[in-house]
Amino acid sequence: MAPVIPAGRVAPVSGGSPFGPDVANFAFSPTFFETFPLPPLSYSTIKKIVITIKMKNQTILTPILTAVCALALSASAQDAKTLPPAATKAGVTYDGDVKAFLDKSCVHCHSGEKPKARLKLDTLDNILKGGRNGKVVTVGDSAKSVLVQAAAHTTDDEDEWMPPAKAVDKYPNLTADQIGLLRAWIDQGAK
Repeated sequence: MAPVIPAGRVAPVSGGSPFGPDVANFAFSPTFFETFPLPPLSYSTIKKIVITIKMKNQTILTPILTAVCALALSASAQDAKTLPPAATKAGVTYDGDVKAFLDKSCVHCHSGEKPKARLKLDTLDNILKGGRNGKVVTVGDSAKSVLVQAAAHTTDDEDEWMPPAKAVDKYPNLTADQIGLLRAWIDQGAK
């Protein structure tokens, strides 16, 4: 659903628009977002758009496009921060439920002599140990676990998403059901 701006919350563009004041005000109205729904955009995508606008010195369009990008970012950030619920299955274990999908999507980069971020995800002990940036599992609280946030793509920075966007053709993203099992495993004590 497209974000809706409450009436009167955004000031009209100063100096109007080269297409007339009605066009400038339309770009900030709820009607604009109903007519032109915004796709989810990541922080890095928004940053690239804004930098490109500034480099091309598009002073007339900059306020409009910046506002549209900011709203798209806030809408996508809100959607992205929603984690799939933990699975309701009782007795979820690493060996029985989690290892197979981590092996398929994560272990290629997170194992061996030089694992990415010095984080090995090939054994239960290695997962609980964590990596270069500390622990990735907060036992008993999956929502705060970095492993879940990275797998569910809830961070604002695409570089923290796992598997990385550039590698999904080789290593599939975890499904909502798999993230649910991962969450249940962590919430149930990560055994």
